[in-house]
Amino acid sequence: MAYKSFKEYIENNYSELLRNEIEGFVQEHHDGQGFHSLNVLSLLKQQVENLQVMSLSCRIDVEPRIIIDVHVKADIVSKGLGTSDYDADRKTRWFTVSLKAILRDGLHGVETDTVDEYYAGKFDKENALDAYLVPYISSDQLEDLADDFTQFFYENATYTGWGSPLRKILSELELTWYLADLPEGEMGRMYFREKEEDYEVWSRIPDRMVPKIEKVHNVVSPGTMLISKDHYFINGYGSRADTISHEIVHWDKHKLFFEILSLLNGDEKSLCCEAEPLGSPDGLEGIAKARWWAEWQANALAPRYLMPRWIFEPEFLQRVEKYAHDEYLSRGERLEYAMQEVADVFEISPFEVKLRALQLGYKQVEGTFLRVKGHAQPAFSFNPEALNDYETFILDSKNGSRLYNEDPRFAELIDSERFIYTGCVVCRNDPLYVKKTDDPSYPQGYALTDYALEHVDFCCLKFKRHYTRDDQAFEYYDACYLSKDVNVAEFKEARDIDYSVNEDILAEKEGLKGYEEEGERLANILATLPPTFWGTFDAHMQRLKKEKKLTNEELQFRTGISEKYIRDLRKEYKNVSPDTVYALCIGLHLHPYLSDDFIKKGRADFPLTKEGMYYRTLIERHYMEPLSYVNKKLEERGYKPWGVVDKILDVGVDAL
Repeated sequence: MAYKSFKEYIENNYSELLRNEIEGFVQEHHDGQGFHSLNVLSLLKQQVENLQVMSLSCRIDVEPRIIIDVHVKADIVSKGLGTSDYDADRKTRWFTVSLKAILRDGLHGVETDTVDEYYAGKFDKENALDAYLVPYISSDQLEDLADDFTQFFYENATYTGWGSPLRKILSELELTWYLADLPEGEMGRMYFREKEEDYEVWSRIPDRMVPKIEKVHNVVSPGTMLISKDHYFINGYGSRADTISHEIVHWDKHKLFFEILSLLNGDEKSLCCEAEPLGSPDGLEGIAKARWWAEWQANALAPRYLMPRWIFEPEFLQRVEKYAHDEYLSRGERLEYAMQEVADVFEISPFEVKLRALQLGYKQVEGTFLRVKGHAQPAFSFNPEALNDYETFILDSKNGSRLYNEDPRFAELIDSERFIYTGCVVCRNDPLYVKKTDDPSYPQGYALTDYALEHVDFCCLKFKRHYTRDDQAFEYYDACYLSKDVNVAEFKEARDIDYSVNEDILAEKEGLKGYEEEGERLANILATLPPTFWGTFDAHMQRLKKEKKLTNEELQFRTGISEKYIRDLRKEYKNVSPDTVYALCIGLHLHPYLSDDFIKKGRADFPLTKEGMYYRTLIERHYMEPLSYVNKKLEERGYKPWGVVDKILDVGVDAL
């Protein structure tokens, strides 16, 4: 017999046990008026009628023994004292009956543990997901859970620095997997019971590089996975490794959940996993809702089991550092090269690496490996401190159309052509930032300039995602799709423009005459600068001497760096330290467009660390301040100050 829910199973099979236990509790503790902690005597005979199981909550005792808290609504009927049978009183009350049982190949040895009156607030009877023994897992627990699970298998071993930990986990847990022709849209199955199935086996043939592959029909044992040959993790977003990791999560977290499924439907042998997840648990109830959460947990933990934080971060940062000073690559390209190497380490796609880096807070990777309508886009870069939580520069076409129709201010920006939508970002229409193109890779006919690709936070609008508490779980699926193709994403949340953080784009600021004139002026300066650091330094000094009467001596006062060293730096190449380059940027009060060029030529690009990102923020946001002010900010964070601190003399500030 198939049951709709575990609650129905308990009610159908154990109603008599529940009634007897509740009647015994009533006889001992109910005096006809109310319940008492001590045994009491009622003058009237009391019966329990209309018993109804309202909800369950389950917990593990000593596996496979579980405790089932059964929350029951029932009528207490007090019989009259006379000879005729009549009801003297009837009250509806709630009770909690705790049952102990063994859950393995069925429910066995069911016995009562405790009986008590149900107390309001003791349990949320509306949303009892743990009625199916799906563990409660919140988003902020995911990283720690994955670290604990994967590190357990390396307790007496060392990670070699290549490959995912999945091979070791599979070996230690004695799990196996085979490829199979699964139904359309099904990416994998984890078997908890024996069953005959069709699948492929590979066998090595001596003197042949390619293994022999043949289909067989055999019994698969518990701990076996069948992995689809055609459908990968989350509708093709991920890889076969992700699907295997997904099934490992089921084996690790959902054995008891499967036992419940098997109890309700005797034909259950495996958990079947869809490649296209349902968007939200809204509207689902009972076993369907429990399945959704089990799948969400497996999807969310899969990349974390595949690339646990304690392995991923060192591998990622090591390769980021490797490309950090490659002057032939843009910032975004450096990240892409680093991420591709990490993908090769784990034998997965760079899209999966991108999602993992985003999960761990590396915001800059949002601008990497972008595709719009199937066309690859060049990587863009930005100061990660420019984005707050749930903010992004990326806008998919679906939400772009919605904002255009619903937000008059946004529509005016687009209609006036002050801003251009590139199919990926909304950028200020200025030759410094955007250019027209016939390249089919840019469906909208516009591309970002090389300068804009390095400074998206200077020229592109930011958008804020608004998740309700009920749909935060879908945020993960948004990130998966967005990591693959901007216009494949179908975001469920509302997206609004955060105009308050874009005022530096939408209005004149810092005394500039206007963005068109200022952009043209800065572009002209950049075009005339020599390719070397010392040549560029000298060019800035010569121009500022004419415009602001800036001399070597005054720059010495501003930075504390000796006049002789400044003079020498203007004449020939020297191995200048990053701190010196940063000090000169502030001392010259270089506009961020120009300081970026200056830092690149001085090979002092910011490290992809919290400290490096703070350096960038100071140079981009506080370039008009004296160096003493900037050093105070550095010292507040515990960072080393720039320049020669005890020789700095505050002087008037003139922006470049």
